[in-house]
Amino acid sequence: MKAKEIIKIKDNEGKTIEVEVLLTFLSEETNKKYVIYTPMIDEEGDIDLYTGLMVESENGITIEDITLEEDKKVIKILEEQLKEG
Repeated sequence: MKAKEIIKIKDNEGKTIEVEVLLTFLSEETNKKYVIYTPMIDEEGDIDLYTGLMVESENGITIEDITLEEDKKVIKILEEQLKEG
């Protein structure tokens, strides 16, 4: 079983939180790295999933919101592939 990948990010309020990275994906089309992550799993086992752009710099890793249509298309294709299994 693969070990969980936990990273620290800043939330919308500027507070540092730990999130579990579920999947990263490098798109050849956009040459960008996308991430699907979750901040928590509740008592019922339900998971809230979030997507973003993973940007690495000398200051560490940041996750940016997906705002461009080209990025949204990549995420939609990825979600469809995950549903198909």
